[in-house]
Amino acid sequence: MANVIVADSKIHGLGVFATRDFTEGEIILAIDDTRVDDDEHPLHGGDVWQCNCGSTRCRGMIVSSFFELPVELQLENLPLLNEWFIDEHREKVDALRKLLES
Repeated sequence: MANVIVADSKIHGLGVFATRDFTEGEIILAIDDTRVDDDEHPLHGGDVWQCNCGSTRCRGMIVSSFFELPVELQLENLPLLNEWFIDEHREKVDALRKLLES
């Protein structure tokens, strides 16, 4: 975690900041975000949080479900999905892959 720090943000609350320059495509922080997704532990889909990151690509909001993103963003981020997520959502991921191929 020495590559990033969590600190007060001038934009809003706390932010994550790089402590060094990164090259394009370099992994900044690898995390294990596996979780149980079943009837007892459902995903809390539909939640939306405001984003004030200031990026030129910022949409101003963060949605809680990958599949609630615009299709263009789903396709762009498809290569970044974790294997556990792909396994749990195989049909939807396969449909996106087919869409990408066409």
